[in-house]
Amino acid sequence: MANIRLSRSGYVQTIHGLQRKYAELLSEIRDTSILLSDKQSALAAIEGALRVFDPTIAIATEHQRRGDQVEGLYRFVMDAMRREGAVTTLGVAKALIAARGLDEADRALLTQLRKRVGDALQKMRRQGRVTGARYGNGGELEWKLT
Repeated sequence: MANIRLSRSGYVQTIHGLQRKYAELLSEIRDTSILLSDKQSALAAIEGALRVFDPTIAIATEHQRRGDQVEGLYRFVMDAMRREGAVTTLGVAKALIAARGLDEADRALLTQLRKRVGDALQKMRRQGRVTGARYGNGGELEWKLT
């Protein structure tokens, strides 16, 4: 059996391990902060170079860059509903694949995007932004802006 030293609380090895992990995480945070600072400096330098070549250029803000991922989906769905009036999850997923130039024959991708679009629409329904009603044979919902 291992030789375990006891402190007043009885957990010397546990305390030592937690202190080591704490110091490790502090070091990682410091390193990541330095890396973030370097990337922000590089971004500012690139922005400056862009403005040298085109002073009127519209540089993407942090929100716009993030919008290409998660928020971009919500924006795409809302834009599709504004254009079409009513949409289905399958229709939006197919339009998203076409708009982003992805492989239209990839069934797994279509299924994944259809689920993500469905989740986005459900969230919008909970927020009161959209309504869904049975459509066609009743297996799918048709979504409209409220």
